[in-house]
Amino acid sequence: MEWETIDPECAWFVAQAADGLVGIARLTSTGRIGRMAVLAGWRGKSIGSSLLVMALDAARQRDMPHVVLHAQSHAIAFYQRFGFAVAGSEFMEAGIPHRVMELDLRGH
Repeated sequence: MEWETIDPECAWFVAQAADGLVGIARLTSTGRIGRMAVLAGWRGKSIGSSLLVMALDAARQRDMPHVVLHAQSHAIAFYQRFGFAVAGSEFMEAGIPHRVMELDLRGH
């Protein structure tokens, strides 16, 4: 949707297929996971799970004590499977309902 000045400093995780990029996720230096997306035709193939695991592994390697993300409200259960907990009320972002979710990495 947009580029941010922090993007070059972030860790990026991508999933590629023969026809190009099919998924992406970003980890900021402050422990925020974002820009997570998988093309519609590639959903349900564990790509999102793999991207999230890579981002969480990178956060642990960087000794981040916790991570946070803005989950689309319909995807809350997906993130809960990885131990994330809802932390806040629903809000709108890019015209889509979201909730803040957090994960303490010290216990996982």
